[in-house]
Amino acid sequence: MQSVLSVDLGTTAVKVSLVRRDGNILFTTAENYPSDLSGGRVEQDPEDWWRALKTAITEIMMKYHAVSFEAVVLSGQMQDLICISDGKLSGRAILYSDTRAAEQWNYISNKMGAEAFAAAVMNSGDSSIIPAKILWLKKYSPELFSSSVLFLLGAHDYICWKLTGLAVTDYTNASATGMLNFSLNKWDSDILSIAGVTEENLPVLTRADRITGEVTPSAAAETGLPAGLPVVHGAGDAASSTIGAGAGVEGIYSGYLGTSGWIAASSGRPAKPETGIFNLKHPDPEKVLNIGPMLLTGGNIEWAVKTLLSETGEDVSEALFDSFSSASETSPPGCGGIFYMPHLAGERAPFRDPDARGAFIGLSKSSTREDMFRAVLEGVSYSLRSIIEMIETKSPESRIIHLSGGGAENRLWAEILSSVTGAEIYTMADARESGVLGNVIIAGNALGWIDGFSAPAGFIAVERRYEPDEKLSAFYNDGYRIYKKLYPALKNTFRDISSWNKY
Repeated sequence: MQSVLSVDLGTTAVKVSLVRRDGNILFTTAENYPSDLSGGRVEQDPEDWWRALKTAITEIMMKYHAVSFEAVVLSGQMQDLICISDGKLSGRAILYSDTRAAEQWNYISNKMGAEAFAAAVMNSGDSSIIPAKILWLKKYSPELFSSSVLFLLGAHDYICWKLTGLAVTDYTNASATGMLNFSLNKWDSDILSIAGVTEENLPVLTRADRITGEVTPSAAAETGLPAGLPVVHGAGDAASSTIGAGAGVEGIYSGYLGTSGWIAASSGRPAKPETGIFNLKHPDPEKVLNIGPMLLTGGNIEWAVKTLLSETGEDVSEALFDSFSSASETSPPGCGGIFYMPHLAGERAPFRDPDARGAFIGLSKSSTREDMFRAVLEGVSYSLRSIIEMIETKSPESRIIHLSGGGAENRLWAEILSSVTGAEIYTMADARESGVLGNVIIAGNALGWIDGFSAPAGFIAVERRYEPDEKLSAFYNDGYRIYKKLYPALKNTFRDISSWNKY
């Protein structure tokens, strides 16, 4: 059976999997690498990525030395700045979550205008964007620069360069950098000019679903991979995980319910950046990946359990979660008139507001703790519906959500979410493998196994299916109309509280 070697360079480890073309994962191994978090920085040594990858490949080759594979396909953390000077690595990679370049973002914003910047790249800018990081490097580490400086922009860019000698990046990763003109699908000349770089300093833009190059003899000697093995650069991890969750085509949403969470979908158009929806290029660069991240989804339940259920404030246990779920089921839909706003830590989508906070609205003398518990589940579900509506391109009657994360195991929450959104919900058996499966789908297009980005039959294991209850959906539609009025009514109050609470 034909297979590929999938490489996913995450924030803390590289995950390497041997996968058959039908999605059957034969073996997976992972190797960690450290981060440098000193002085407010978030950096990693790209050579640690390379060393970890070589160790993982050696383990797989020893266990499956008789298995041949057709290609190596890559994915990884996006929006990293890696400096290559005179053909050699210079310094550590500055990771996407590093926000030290606030002064440089202010310069870009003043020079270009924040609205003009967002209109060009179809995402709001901040201190994490690549051009701000480049300007920071120029100011504080000028010794890294040379006339032939090259900037790679993601972890898998660097590994592709090490394997093939080619400097390329995919459109998904490029669209996260703050340098890609979203409508033109090319580097934005105005932004590059402000950052003081040219296209010659940047990797070549390439489709994720193409064979990029081959393993060079020197890389083969280091890794044990056969020289000449095709390498598929692949897409940034946001794209591979969305496609691997079954949301690579319009009409299917990927929903994740962890401590934080998101809704991701493929569409034909970008959403407005001010909504908090991130617009990334799909592996088909004529399409768009819309990702709406909530700062807290399951985190709201963790807070409710620890604050309203735990008598000692101890860490949340599985038994306490079970008690929360059982108590929630005793409250009727609508929770006796209580609404919950799930913005305990501010919010990113369906609006951007660091001052937004959580709130129970509609408490009465008859309200119970059980009503408050169910209100938390309903409130997060209403917020997820509002994200879906920000990015929706098809009729609501065709909504399907592939749901994963720890929250997907809560039966009541899945039922509520189905009726609140009007969507069929499929809970995924093992969402941890969505990035691997997405890599296989992308490589499958490059190798001619698959045509398009829908998951082939049997690719995704489903544990349970939920359908909306027609009567309950009508009831929640009325509730949603009320819910949508709450944040606009309280927005200024949240801001005033944030300014006032300094005692």
